[in-house]
Amino acid sequence: MWIVSETGGKVEKANIFPGKVVEKGELLLKLEDEIPEIRMKLALQLYNSAEDDFKAYKASFEKGGLSRSDYNASYSNLLDAEAEYKNAKNIYENKIPVFPN
Repeated sequence: MWIVSETGGKVEKANIFPGKVVEKGELLLKLEDEIPEIRMKLALQLYNSAEDDFKAYKASFEKGGLSRSDYNASYSNLLDAEAEYKNAKNIYENKIPVFPN
C-alpha cells in the first residue's frame, strides 16, 4: 500500500517501520509545516484584501459610480481569493498523512 500526502515536506517524525501493524486514523508521519503555513497566511491576507476591495467596489456600484463590469471583476477576484485561501488552508490542515479509511 502506498502512503500519499496532499503536500510535500521534510519528515519531522515517523511512527512507522517495516512490518508495523497500523490502525485506521493512526498518525504515520509528521511533516514540517512552515511552507504550508506561510502559504495559508499569505492566501488569507490576499483574501482579506480582496474582500475589502469588493466592499468598496460594491458601495461605489450601488451609488452608480462603478460599471457592472468592474463590479463583476471585483466579485470574481474575491471568489478566486477565497478559493485559494480554502485550498491553502486545506493543505495546511491535512499535512499529516494517516492510514487511509
